[in-house]
Amino acid sequence: MAHQMTPTPSQTVTEHLKRYESLQYGMFIHYGMSTFSGVEIPKEATPLETYIAGVANPDQWVRVAKAAGMKYAVLTTKHCHGHCLWPSKLTDYCVVGDENDLVAQFVSACREHDILPAFYYLLGWDCYHQPKMDPDAYRKFCLGQLEELLTSYGPILELWLDIPWDMGESTQSILCEIYSHVKNLQPDCLVMFSQSINVMHGIEDPFALCGATYFYEPTPSKVRMWPSDITNGERRVKKERTNSWMVIDSQEYYVPLEVCDTIGLNWFWEPNDPPRDLNTLSDLLVNSIGSGANLLLDVPPDKSGSIPEEAVSRLLEMRASSAAQGLFR
Repeated sequence: MAHQMTPTPSQTVTEHLKRYESLQYGMFIHYGMSTFSGVEIPKEATPLETYIAGVANPDQWVRVAKAAGMKYAVLTTKHCHGHCLWPSKLTDYCVVGDENDLVAQFVSACREHDILPAFYYLLGWDCYHQPKMDPDAYRKFCLGQLEELLTSYGPILELWLDIPWDMGESTQSILCEIYSHVKNLQPDCLVMFSQSINVMHGIEDPFALCGATYFYEPTPSKVRMWPSDITNGERRVKKERTNSWMVIDSQEYYVPLEVCDTIGLNWFWEPNDPPRDLNTLSDLLVNSIGSGANLLLDVPPDKSGSIPEEAVSRLLEMRASSAAQGLFR
């Protein structure tokens, strides 16, 4: 029997990574229980009925992304409430029935409008599931849910894995297991373990542990958010050219940067949180793309299930402004 190689991030500039970099601009879509509870990071479980199924309009989200000049979109399939936007077989804290499978509706809309679909999935800080499970049980739960997501909806561009540092004492080996699991299911799916606000290219250890553990302490201080095909700068962008070559444990890897930021101030929709001014957002777009990074701009739908008109208008203004600077044709 042939020995199966353990998948690793790329040490060359592959055509697949070039394609990802050529996308340049995507929409982050924070939508779910937090939209309706008004709390992004809850301290305890929220009643299931707080989430209103059937009102979301993913076709509108994707049409807006297309009109804004975006090429891909990332949906929060599970966030800090622990509530899942697909009918998972591994939990009762999820939407029920195929008719309420928002992940399926999102992917279908993306493919109809030629936008590449991608998924956000929360690892740590899951206030519903983690308190009920020890770290090993929760590890198996996450692996099972990722398998559901990557075997039920076709090819996925990117898997955006948040709060990877709160997986317990074996966090480093668990992240390696998750990476291999994803690559065995979808070899072309790009894995990103979020480094939160601390990541900048060129620092001594760009994948060092950051953020606070919430459920599973202690986490070893030398844990890295690695292996990762791409890296993120959360609300941070450099004006100078990004260096995507990184040295990790004496090996050089090509790891593109994706900047993520919000159109307003909050990740999920909240009342009285209008889009930031055009100059600020246009500079964000121009500086991100100009530095060689992708920009993943969060544009949250409101309780009606649609992206508000003021956000739509700002996105179209941004496209016109960036087109005038030669970014879009």
